[in-house]
Amino acid sequence: IVLNTHVDYRIDSKGILVSEIKPKIIILPEKKVICIRVVGVYGGKEVFEAWEQLVNFITQQKLYGWNQEFFSIYYDDPDCVEKEKCTSEICFTTKKDIGKHDIFKSNLIEGGKYAVFRYKGPYERLWELYEKIYGNWLLSVDYKLRDVPPFEKYINYSPKTKPEVLLTEIYIPID
Repeated sequence: IVLNTHVDYRIDSKGILVSEIKPKIIILPEKKVICIRVVGVYGGKEVFEAWEQLVNFITQQKLYGWNQEFFSIYYDDPDCVEKEKCTSEICFTTKKDIGKHDIFKSNLIEGGKYAVFRYKGPYERLWELYEKIYGNWLLSVDYKLRDVPPFEKYINYSPKTKPEVLLTEIYIPID
């Protein structure tokens, strides 16, 4: 799902996170994904290695498809768990089944109601937006968090994409 073509949050020329509109509230259908589990610093070396493994696996297994989506699912809060022990899954959507595999597994991204924040800029600055979401936005609305992990959807990632134009959607599960 691409919600819109505008950006809700971006980094300005002075390096400050700027917010322009409220998140979109959507009902998302569940999504079948294939994942690789990662333990380590979010955005760290282990994550980059997992992305490389995932892309190689997709290519070798001929799993690329039309309108394929790529996600990271985050299971730990790096303010509460040692950063080196944070768990995430790097995923892509597919309708195909991979059967039993040592490294990759099938999973579902749970459907339901989500607040979606669209961000433009380098991945390294995403945590500033998370801090604003959990530290400001969530405290000022009537929504409650569901017991489902948040995730990111990467809209225009490519090794050739400049960091300042990367588009990412952050999905926060709410009731």
